[in-house]
Amino acid sequence: MRYDIIGLIAGWTLLVLSAPMAFVAVLGLAMGDATSVVLTAFLPPIILAAGGGWALIRWGTRTDSSERIRDREAFAAVGISWPLIVAVGALPFWLGPTFHGPVLW
Repeated sequence: MRYDIIGLIAGWTLLVLSAPMAFVAVLGLAMGDATSVVLTAFLPPIILAAGGGWALIRWGTRTDSSERIRDREAFAAVGISWPLIVAVGALPFWLGPTFHGPVLW
């Protein structure tokens, strides 16, 4: 199994996930929500998703391979990407004032 391909797909998934999160954070700031709440809830997940995605893309990009993705890597990439999306997507709810997370409002 080629783990670099799995990392490449998971990295692109995380990087693409950081874009709508950044849009929502900017929208929240523009609409006048509390700046500390928006930054506390959205900035760590955006940094984690963008930084982790960028690192996985850098690790997974190879120039010496002309092979296509196989079924095994596709299933593994989907199986890894879904929990990543759920975990990173749930962080704004956990870090913000929606649920009782590590920051008490």
